[in-house]
Amino acid sequence: MGGPKGAGEYTFYGKYVPAMKAALLWASEHGAFNAGGLQPAMAELSAPSVWTEPHSVPDPNGGKMHMPGSHVALMEATAHLKELPQVPVPTQDVFVQTGEPCPVFGIYEPQVRDGVMAYMCQGQEAYRYGTPCLQPRAGSAVTWKLIWEDTRYRDGVIPEEEKDYFPEDNTPPDFSRLVGVELANDWRSDQLVKQRSGEPARYTGTWAAQDDLRGRIFWRQGDGLPLHHGIPVDWVYSGV
Repeated sequence: MGGPKGAGEYTFYGKYVPAMKAALLWASEHGAFNAGGLQPAMAELSAPSVWTEPHSVPDPNGGKMHMPGSHVALMEATAHLKELPQVPVPTQDVFVQTGEPCPVFGIYEPQVRDGVMAYMCQGQEAYRYGTPCLQPRAGSAVTWKLIWEDTRYRDGVIPEEEKDYFPEDNTPPDFSRLVGVELANDWRSDQLVKQRSGEPARYTGTWAAQDDLRGRIFWRQGDGLPLHHGIPVDWVYSGV
């Protein structure tokens, strides 16, 4: 964060950023998993305020409509999911200092009182800790202890307990092709770049379907732009 535009602008960089942007855009376009409306409700409210018991409400015809309650709706929406395995306990203590490369993917705990855990990627420099942590060199240098090593998704394999998260007709594409993609380009915000499905993208970054404001993708330079809902469209580039 911070980047070339200074502390007032957020610039995200790193070899995983393009793939993460592509996954987030795909999820917002396709809806992904939504537990009976509970997740949107929790976005703006504290968690206790969205938990409701089964109750009845008036319907437009003067009768009553039974509402199952949010906790019941959540149970029904997740009934098809397999039980998650227990989090494994590390067999040996693994520590990393702020600024050192993390040895593995996983959740790390700062060795300070009431420290807040963080997920860090293998090879990235371990975080500084504290607030304001978004400013360069802010926070404190600390020792992090590995709490859980994340061994999921290696070689593109989805864990067995997660295979039912997405229906077969709504399975995310493979975003690994975007790992390590260079994000810098010479595009200007006042420059209109419009291309048709099938044409190789001139820039790596976000493209929007011209006739669908919700239709956005993160695409790699040189790859043919895709169809949108099965039909060819004009795509407009909007930057990294």
